[in-house]
Amino acid sequence: AKPVLEAIQLGVETREKTPRILPRDLSPFARSYDGFDKSSSQIQFAFPIESQSGLVGLHSLRHADTTTITLDIRNTSNQLLGRSSPSGRRVCVNFYQRTEGDYDLLPENLIVTDMEGADISIDPKSASQEYGHLFGHVVELDNLEPGSVSMIEHLVSFSSSTESLSKTAIQADIYLQAIGVHHSDGSVDDRPGLIQLIQRRKLEVHCQPTYECVKGAKAIIVTSVATEKDQLQHWMSMLESHKMPYEVCSVSAFGHLCPSQKVQTLEEPAYMGGSMREVERNLASIFANRLVIVLNDEYKPSSQSARKICPASLIPSLDGFDASTRWLIVGGSLPKHLSHDAHVTIPFANVTGYDADRSNYLLAKYRVTAVR
Repeated sequence: AKPVLEAIQLGVETREKTPRILPRDLSPFARSYDGFDKSSSQIQFAFPIESQSGLVGLHSLRHADTTTITLDIRNTSNQLLGRSSPSGRRVCVNFYQRTEGDYDLLPENLIVTDMEGADISIDPKSASQEYGHLFGHVVELDNLEPGSVSMIEHLVSFSSSTESLSKTAIQADIYLQAIGVHHSDGSVDDRPGLIQLIQRRKLEVHCQPTYECVKGAKAIIVTSVATEKDQLQHWMSMLESHKMPYEVCSVSAFGHLCPSQKVQTLEEPAYMGGSMREVERNLASIFANRLVIVLNDEYKPSSQSARKICPASLIPSLDGFDASTRWLIVGGSLPKHLSHDAHVTIPFANVTGYDADRSNYLLAKYRVTAVR
């Protein structure tokens, strides 16, 4: 927000017009000076330390994925700052995991290390030994040059036991040591004081399902970071009740729904006793002869995005998919370039509330409908 500039003048005693900024009972002689030119200049007040970009990293990860999260710390002043600087004014960042509300990822399933691979605990229940009132992991910055930027980096991944569609948030609280305390008697105490919280940054991280191929699968459920656990469970139960083998994939993990582009899948080995192997296949071949159920809830494609999109909007056209592919778009909005596509021979359905009777009807219908 732009700063508000206000000029106060003194005049004859009056209670009819009082300053807009100062307390009303300050003085009956004070009033706003309306001739003040507010457009001539701006005054900006800020702490000398700030993060302009915030926590940056992938917010959608599969079990095998690792992302680097970065936090920029900028010294916007003309003074050296940090524990080793001449002023000794301390700057530190407190990293910890958010577990309240709908953040359901257990701390033991979130793996955080430094860039060399050494484990770091950001468990909100683990108190810092050096900073008694802080929890999790604390990074102290030693020497920040005037106008410089320091980047703090960590590696983040999920354990193999993490439940798909779990989510959490990594919090970074920036602290700066207070100085220059003015006392009521006019004296100034410029000794180093306690560190105080000046800025908070957060990055949500979602665990997306790894695409595992299932022999004889008749349907594919396409999820995103907006998909809730109970929502996915509902559709899996519906498919199981119709004895339809299915697979689950995440558009947030793929980043696209383009028929010609390849994605990584886990497939069963060709011989007994072998381990699952990674295979690259394009979506057109994966979706052929299957019912594709797209859970079309809006989501942000990246942690820095201001705009939300629907998964169906990532389908460039149905022309590139095999004619045997059947589509069911659930919820959200249908993009204009798909609504009149000649390859769609069954209606797109907008199912809200995941009604069991409605879902059963749709699955039964689409299972037997021939598509050209």
